[in-house]
Amino acid sequence: MAQKIINLSAHARKKKRSKVTRKVPGKNSILRWGILSLVLILLATTNIDRLVKFQKIFFDSQKPADGSDIPKNTGDYRGISFQALAGYKYVYNEKAIRSGTAKDQIPEEIKALNNQKVAVQGYMMPTSMEKDKTKSFMLIVNQMACCYGLSPMLNGWIFVTMEEGRNTNFIMDVPVSVSGVLEVGEKVEEDGSITLYRMKGHRVDVPLLAGKKPFWGW
Repeated sequence: MAQKIINLSAHARKKKRSKVTRKVPGKNSILRWGILSLVLILLATTNIDRLVKFQKIFFDSQKPADGSDIPKNTGDYRGISFQALAGYKYVYNEKAIRSGTAKDQIPEEIKALNNQKVAVQGYMMPTSMEKDKTKSFMLIVNQMACCYGLSPMLNGWIFVTMEEGRNTNFIMDVPVSVSGVLEVGEKVEEDGSITLYRMKGHRVDVPLLAGKKPFWGW
């Protein structure tokens, strides 16, 4: 009986030690996790740097040197190059924008376009669809977001809402000229998204079909 009690006591001590061992990770385990975390952070940082570099290369490659992106024959609407709207450095700070403490980064000549009738040429990415029509869409400086899934800079797109009673065909892969009243300045939308440029769209034209009927709803 005494021997049995001794054996049980020894077994209990061994079990207790094994439990303690499982609860406390060894130094090697901590080191491995630390190295893995560092590697993951470095990989993420490297990928972000590559993404930013690719964005710049792609953006620069699509800059028209001859001002050919300025819409022509726009009547009362002033033709504006998207390169002017997107051509300055804008550092996005979501927290500052939401709190109303964002620094003023918009050039004076761009601010002067606020509430003006303008025409801007870019690529369409719809935000709402009804069959083949859309009433709101993003007008983007280039096809980076459409073709490569990369988010454009905040000053690289305009949120367009067609005026009451109008819509437009969804036009893919070719530049469109959108005419309307431009609004300039950071704004937190009702759905929580943030915009820098907004436009009340009056008409949408395809420069390749110059002189033909605009693509608004009828």
